[in-house]
Parts: sequence; structure tokens; C-alpha cells
Amino acid sequence: MPTVPTAIEERDALFSSGPNNLRFELEPADFERLKGDARAYVRVTMREVHRDGAMEEPMVVAMKLKGAAGSYREINDKPALTIKVDRFERDARFHGLAKFHLNNSVQNESHLHESLASELFAAAGIATQRATHGRVWLNGRDLGLYVLKESFDACRESDPVERLVRVERLIDLDAFRSFTTMERLIGHWDGYTDGSNNYRIYTRPDREGHGISAVFLPQGMDQVRAMILIPHSSTSAKPVRSRSATGHRRAKLRRNSRRKRCARGHSRVSHHAARTMVPLRRGGAMSSSPPAATSCARWS
Repeated sequence: MPTVPTAIEERDALFSSGPNNLRFELEPADFERLKGDARAYVRVTMREVHRDGAMEEPMVVAMKLKGAAGSYREINDKPALTIKVDRFERDARFHGLAKFHLNNSVQNESHLHESLASELFAAAGIATQRATHGRVWLNGRDLGLYVLKESFDACRESDPVERLVRVERLIDLDAFRSFTTMERLIGHWDGYTDGSNNYRIYTRPDREGHGISAVFLPQGMDQVRAMILIPHSSTSAKPVRSRSATGHRRAKLRRNSRRKRCARGHSRVSHHAARTMVPLRRGGAMSSSPPAATSCARWS
């Protein structure tokens, strides 16, 4: 008698099997509603189509638009989507998932940054969302390739002051140091370490098994700079300019000058590493963005 796979086994299979095809059908009224209120969940019929053409039974799930400046697109375009599978049926799951995201990857044409960065975090022993790919149709319109990602559940503590106290008391600082180091290593400029953005906090049993510890998880890794070989200090690739012999000598002198200033203690990079050890501050709000590295760090 065949065994029924567990939810964990179903999720593992989903993120190791390759692209999926998903077809969504929205009622006209719900389509119009998303034009006016993109963050409201609406009812939608979802159907999975396998690569061999076989189709799963349709599911009624909830959909809303997601994204912020840069990645947000309206429903008539190529919207990023959040799918809540258990919104209308408590025990409903899609390959073991009660909720997942479909990222449009409009800021990463390769559609690979999310999955590659997640694999790097996992290889470093840091908990992270897994990612795979899927092709999406909406009301018969082919929206193209998407990044399918696991979802998080938000912290259930409604009082921000109490939530801060609990996190400070329970945070796993070793894991946090690894997390901030990894964000810096791969150039995740839109994450927590550099921008106080795109992160989640997950609670798990502590190493001694006596309680729980809070762990930072990476999020929104579609623009990591290590993947596109752009220097961490720049926002776009700069054209290569030819230099005369005199120009090369002047550039060398400028670099040597910067290194000397660093040697005299003008670089703030080591101080930044110490600052990022404590991610939260009093008052119930997240910390402000850490200072950017100086030119000494960029050129030395």
C-alpha cells in the first residue's frame, strides 16, 4: 500500500522538481477590485498543469498583489502575487504549502538571484526561504516566468513594545552575526544589514532545548550584487574608460592616498561590524540603516 507523503516531503519535492505551470481564473468583479485595492485578498481558481500536460483538480484560493517600489506591478501588467491556499478551506495545501509567493522578478531578468542567494544562505547554515520557478497564466493571459517562494507567517505579538522585549531576550546572536555577514558577503543591499528592509524573524527551539530563539531570515534577494558582479559601492555598472600613462599614475596615487588614510584609522568598516551585532533598539522600532562603508573600504 503506497504511503501518503507528509507536508514536509511534499514541500521538498516541489522545490527540487523544477518549474510548475499555474493557471488562475479571476471573476471580472474581483479583477476590478484588485485594480482599486491591490492588497485585498480576492477569490481565485488555481489549477496546476504539469509539464506533460496533465492537470490537477482546480483549487479555490485567495490572491492579492505584492511588491513595493521597483517590483510592484498592477494587475493589468505582470503583478507579483501572494497566494493564500488555506484562506477558504483551513486544511487546504499546495504541495504542503498554506501560503506562497509568486515574484515577478522584474528587477532580475535572469530570475535566478532569489534561488541562488537562498542556496548560499542554506549552505552557510542560515535558515531561508526556498525558491523554484513557475509559469503563470491569469485569465488566459500568459504572464511568463515567475519565482515561486515559500512564505512566512508574521509575528503574532500585537504590542510592538512587548514584541521588542521578547525578541531582544530571545534572539540568537550567533545566527544573527552569520546572517549579517552573509548579507554583506553577497551584496544584499536591499536587506536588513544595509537597509533595514526585506527580512523576517523566525522563532525556533534554542540549542539547549529549553525555550525558543529568534533568528533573522533573508528576504527579497532579487537584486543581490554578488550575482551581477557590480561593486558593492555602486548602483549601476560604469563604462570602462581608457587611460593614458599619466592617468594611470594619478589613479595609483589616489589609491595609495586612500590606503594611507585607512591605516590612520579613518575607515569605519570595523566599527560597522560591531554596530550590526545588535539589530534592535529601544522604543519599539527597528534600528536605522547602518552607515555605508567609506571609500577606504571600497578601494583598499
